[in-house]
Amino acid sequence: DGGKTWKNVADRLNGVPEYTYVTRIIASHFDEGTAYATLDGHRNDDFKPYIFVTTDHGDNWKNISGNIPIGSTVNVIREHHANPDLLFVGTERGAYFSLNRGNSWIRIKGNFPMVPVDDIAIHPRENDLILGTHGRSIWILDDITMLEQLTSEVQNAEMFLFDTQEATQLRLFYHKGNTGHKIYIAPNPPYGAIFSYYLKQKAKRAPVILITDENDQKIIEIKGPKNAGVNRTNWNLRYGAPDIPDLGRTARGRGPLVLPGQYNVTLKVGELEMTNVLHVADDPRIEISSADRKAQHDALIDLHYLNPYAAAAAKATDDMNKQLDNVQKTLKKVSDVPEDITEHIKTMSGDLKEIKIKLSGDPSLGSRGRRSSVQGVLSMLGNAIGGYSEAPSSRQLQRIEDTRNELKTLIERINKITQSDIPRLNELLIANDIPHVFPVKIIKFK
Repeated sequence: DGGKTWKNVADRLNGVPEYTYVTRIIASHFDEGTAYATLDGHRNDDFKPYIFVTTDHGDNWKNISGNIPIGSTVNVIREHHANPDLLFVGTERGAYFSLNRGNSWIRIKGNFPMVPVDDIAIHPRENDLILGTHGRSIWILDDITMLEQLTSEVQNAEMFLFDTQEATQLRLFYHKGNTGHKIYIAPNPPYGAIFSYYLKQKAKRAPVILITDENDQKIIEIKGPKNAGVNRTNWNLRYGAPDIPDLGRTARGRGPLVLPGQYNVTLKVGELEMTNVLHVADDPRIEISSADRKAQHDALIDLHYLNPYAAAAAKATDDMNKQLDNVQKTLKKVSDVPEDITEHIKTMSGDLKEIKIKLSGDPSLGSRGRRSSVQGVLSMLGNAIGGYSEAPSSRQLQRIEDTRNELKTLIERINKITQSDIPRLNELLIANDIPHVFPVKIIKFK
């Protein structure tokens, strides 16, 4: 009746000595008449944990302290706002959670220390668990959706992919260079999307998380931990390396950010699969139209696909130059080397050196030499276009097209050396019993 009358129910908490301090009483989010109470008797040399629940407005109380050890006097209890079975308690010796309304308790471990926990909050929007400790500051477990959804059915399944919260493409500012250690700053949560999944048993191979767009086009594949129980990994909201099978392994750098929107997340463990949906949102502080955002994205994707071709071309020139150097060392041990062999090698070496400088820059000029090279321009354009929130300029788009054409021409020159010049040189080398040069793989520029 709004506090007009009160009923003393202290004597209905069986087993609790008189004058035991009540540390917390909370009402359930779900059931009228349900409430939880915790008590602490350490002032009277009683170090038992006391956790009680009532479902009939306090007429009857049940002790749900269960397996929490003696010495862990209880300071606080919280009920999850979306799952009535999920409870948290803070004690003088750590924090515990229950997946079954207090029938059993599990201590929160990981890197969380064994310290007194004086208060607990559950963020209603972020679904973060926040623990206030005595002497060890505030601790946050980001996104406890996995605990919210860790039902007995999930625990009996071979694998399960928990729901993923909306991921925001935050623009982060690292100001430690200005402030140093004057201001204490706790570490941020993992950037991007946090994926949590359950494995009943340790997997033989690392589980794979495949992210695709609404058109089922692959964005990236991530390998996650394979331990039994709940595992976590995160995605930085960027594209993975382009799938260009003909190029093999080349240096491909960091991919651009994906567009805001909906993506599919598929967890693969052996033959088992499960798919959920992920929503990606832009930084709410950023003002950019959808058209400009798309133009920026498309330009960065063009650069992302050009980079591996440039890296493959540079590697091809290095491989051929290395082989020609080895042939020249061998020729020094051979008497009467035909002049056409030395001339052929000299011409090829000159061509390859010129191509490599155009691709990667003149090493004798340091960073200045790289700026005007194909790889230098691609890097500069990627940093420039991706470094602000606007559509690329017409000049930047033209430079992408010009650099693409220059790269195409250089790759054609490399392919000509591979298909024509090296076979002709090999004929001469073999005729003179000199080890031949192995041609590199043709680069199919698309």
